[in-house]
Amino acid sequence: MVLADYLRVKLVAPLRESLHAEGRIEGRAEANGIWREWNRRRREAEARGERFDEPEPYGGDE
Repeated sequence: MVLADYLRVKLVAPLRESLHAEGRIEGRAEANGIWREWNRRRREAEARGERFDEPEPYGGDE
């Protein structure tokens, strides 16, 4: 029992946190890419004098 607790604290918990952190980083990078693409399309439409009515990504309607 003591050995199992030790392994959980020293190996499993840090690995779980590491994987969770990596997931947050990857998720943030993906979201940033989606926003950059949306903003690029918005600016291009604005430069052409066109109306841009595409909803913002993650605008809360989802």
